[in-house]
Amino acid sequence: MKIRCQITFLIGDDGLVLWKLNRLKVLVSYFRSVVTFRNITARSGCSTDRVLEMMSLRGKPNQLCQLWIDGLDAELACMVLTDFISEHFYMVEASQRSRHQLSELRHPALTLPFDFDYRYIFYADMETRDKGGLLAYLSRVFQFSDRKAMAIFRALDEREAISSTYIHHGIAFPHVMSHLVEIPSLAVVRLSHPVDWQSVRGAVDLVIALFLPASPDMDMIRAVTWLSRSLLDDSFCQALLRTKEAGALQAILYHTLASELS
Repeated sequence: MKIRCQITFLIGDDGLVLWKLNRLKVLVSYFRSVVTFRNITARSGCSTDRVLEMMSLRGKPNQLCQLWIDGLDAELACMVLTDFISEHFYMVEASQRSRHQLSELRHPALTLPFDFDYRYIFYADMETRDKGGLLAYLSRVFQFSDRKAMAIFRALDEREAISSTYIHHGIAFPHVMSHLVEIPSLAVVRLSHPVDWQSVRGAVDLVIALFLPASPDMDMIRAVTWLSRSLLDDSFCQALLRTKEAGALQAILYHTLASELS
């Protein structure tokens, strides 16, 4: 069975310099796993053995990237490559726990200029197997009062009645704008089993629920507009679905929200 690992990091001030990419190629050659470089910001990628192609992928400082490692020795490769990435780039998170893991996302490329509430949930409780039950669960995630939670659930349900918020690739993006919401909030729920989202395109494995105040400021609007557009991009969705580490997933979403505000 093929093992999957990934390393999430930011490009430093010197960008993607040739000697670092050559060194990365040499390290990768010690393993049988296939290692792919992905520039999440630029929506591009290639194999790490193609150094010149990596150089051409518009790698700039503060762009968010990943190494995707696939193979029987992926865990060992991830351990070795994590040390290299931590030494030469700004480390966010890796599949293999490391002394280099960050406890917080403090980098300017991962921060927002407004208050923002974020929750990540691995939803393994299959007592709720349907869309309505999951929407009801989402309406309570941010500890709204019972009255507010019920109103927010109704707003989510009414939005779904207009058209399904299924995006594609098994991702749904329910969202609501309400005077009951004081702080913009994002809840990410990874499902242990697919849930029928009442869409002809299939069930969902990942739900990204957005809650906005009734009168969001311009920065909020720009940030969430770019996130919604990004969710239409195949490579972006692929990165979200592949990334299982909570910190790395948060970094991808925060970086996407922040990228239009820099």
